[in-house]
Amino acid sequence: MYCSLGCGSIMVKLRFPLAATLAMLILAIVLADGIVAYLIRLQTLFQEEHIDRSILVYSSPSEERADAREVILYSPLNSTKPFAHSIEEVTVEVYFYMIAVETNSDWTTVEFSGGPIVVGYNYTLTWGSEASDLKYSVDPMRIWIGKKPYDTTPVSINISIIAIKGDDLGSVTIRKGDIGSTNVSMLAWINGVFMHIWSFTNNGTNPQYPGTSDRSFTLDSKQLYEHPIGIGVYEDVAVGLHEQVLAFYYPWYGVAWGVSGRWFHWENATEDSIGNTAHYPLLGIYDSWDERLVEAHILLARYAGIDCFIASWWGPGSFEDGSLKRIIKVAEKRDFKVTIYYESYRPWNPLISPEDIVNEISYVVREYSGSKAFLKVDGKPVIFIYNVGAHDRGPSFWLQVRRGLENKVGSVYN
Repeated sequence: MYCSLGCGSIMVKLRFPLAATLAMLILAIVLADGIVAYLIRLQTLFQEEHIDRSILVYSSPSEERADAREVILYSPLNSTKPFAHSIEEVTVEVYFYMIAVETNSDWTTVEFSGGPIVVGYNYTLTWGSEASDLKYSVDPMRIWIGKKPYDTTPVSINISIIAIKGDDLGSVTIRKGDIGSTNVSMLAWINGVFMHIWSFTNNGTNPQYPGTSDRSFTLDSKQLYEHPIGIGVYEDVAVGLHEQVLAFYYPWYGVAWGVSGRWFHWENATEDSIGNTAHYPLLGIYDSWDERLVEAHILLARYAGIDCFIASWWGPGSFEDGSLKRIIKVAEKRDFKVTIYYESYRPWNPLISPEDIVNEISYVVREYSGSKAFLKVDGKPVIFIYNVGAHDRGPSFWLQVRRGLENKVGSVYN
């Protein structure tokens, strides 16, 4: 165990007029090796429930899903239009629209090419959950719905999409089984409501494509582009650093309506200000136990070139211990590293003893260091310790801690 004492990317923020239906939308885009990843914070959104309030677009489409709602992150661009690699500040219009897919066939796929550049999306199974063996997978470029053969139960999925301008023209290909029909519509958000732009239907069979009945249609997005909902602003951020970059991280915030179910560490927090912080958080007043929030922080950190969080930790069973469990869980999915900042200067009167420190650090090694996300050097877990050179905590104190740890967990290096 190790103990320590003591630009090819773009960020985008969306700006909206005060009268806009959106209260706040923050968008981060990273461009690296031809792949674009997106993070969206949607807070206090539309009064209608086209999108959940205070949701986070945060994961990747990777498997067929049979649940009714999933909020996900969309990575690949659906346009060949290149982004500039060196931009100080560039603005781009942002659009919001819905794709509605309705089918009574026993299977169907809808595939898009060209058109708007998708930033993020949310989808809802609006009806058809009772269909036999229903399964479906959704991303903005491909929707698949499958049921038991010859099941004609109507199924409908609505995909709400945030996008920026891409190609004026695109295409949609609708495939399906030999029974029933599939209808696909686009509705654009115009003046506070969804307005119909176009619809296409694949009905019956197509002898040219036996078994799949392919039919393709041309899409015209020019009417959508006439109604932006906001403006995106590009800013450069750092990526591609060769050395590991670590940042101290304080996961000690809780809110009564959040996952933790209690206020913790925030003082006099309102929608406009917080009594004990110099700046207002980008994502608003948050709960450190919210894994969506943790994932947002990790994504933003990665986009800034950070590889690891050194998370403030206040002992087994503490609020921060609950946070650490969630941080490690998310970090494992995001190929991110985590370690602790062991807060040794507590509870002040009296301070914890060397034996307490040994037991608590041993707990961390036992409970967390086996994770692939836990920071290691040469296979050994790395831990940072907050060391105050006072109250007789000199070299002999820490030597006693080290000897105790060696008896509990093995060799210790510093």
